Amino acid sequence: MIHAAPGLSSRDYRRAVELGPSEVGDRQDPVPLHETARFSEVERIDVTETFLSTCSSFLEVRERYEDELRLAEGNDEFEEQQEKKRGLVEGITTGVLRRSLLSGTKPRAIVCAPRAPFPPRALE
Repeated sequence: MIHAAPGLSSRDYRRAVELGPSEVGDRQDPVPLHETARFSEVERIDVTETFLSTCSSFLEVRERYEDELRLAEGNDEFEEQQEKKRGLVEGITTGVLRRSLLSGTKPRAIVCAPRAPFPPRALE
């Protein structure tokens, strides 16, 4: 998940919301949400640096194949995708955005043997 970095000022938080995807505006911490869904041992893993590298590479490749992509996607879509990735790169490099993975354990379902729907009848 892409989220605002913890401890941001109101101004920096607004900047994170501006640069990131719409989910960044949700201030609710996902760890308690996962725990409510009965996941245990929920852990947040920071993968921001790897994600920054991925976004930067994505931008470079799209710029290298710009002509072909504009033909395939159209100018508006090409520009929109580039702007989104540029926003993510800016947000990460300025420290207002982070990328994390959540890991947790879901409890196993309890499987019960099926019961007979009705007691057997005596033959008459």
